[in-house]
Amino acid sequence: NIPLRHYPHYQTQNVCGIVLGESDSMLVFTAHYDHCGSMGDNVLFPGAHDNASGVAAVLDIARMTTLQKPHYTMVFMLFCGEETGLCGSHYAAEHPLIDFSKVRLLTNIDMFCGGDEGFMVVNANDSATSPFVKIMEEKTAQMEHSVVVKRRNNAPNSDHYWFSRLCPAIFIY
Repeated sequence: NIPLRHYPHYQTQNVCGIVLGESDSMLVFTAHYDHCGSMGDNVLFPGAHDNASGVAAVLDIARMTTLQKPHYTMVFMLFCGEETGLCGSHYAAEHPLIDFSKVRLLTNIDMFCGGDEGFMVVNANDSATSPFVKIMEEKTAQMEHSVVVKRRNNAPNSDHYWFSRLCPAIFIY
């Protein structure tokens, strides 16, 4: 018997940053910082996996981007509300802070732990994203990794979804 409280108008925020590059063409990296938490004393949803791991990856990419001026302008977006229906990313797509026509690729990172058996790329077969996924497959093979790059069609299962109509957007997990 677990008491639940519903907050229908709970206000939260997205967190965004930008590192200007030599070009105004952009690469965008996204992740969500909310997670399901727990249900009672015995059920815990592993927030480190879904999705502190994605947030850590995006923050590390941002950190590395500051070591020298990048060619592309780099944009970093962390969303809240992914677990409650992609709310933060939906808001960001409807109220854009950047010109999405200048985005070469948006990469959403979710559940970035593990990967011993490979990783999935959602929206991998779209004509706008398939060339990027092909490069991932080629680089993985060149590095002789035993992991497999798996492809999946687009699905509304993470924050990339709302942006896939605005720019090439993939979701890696």
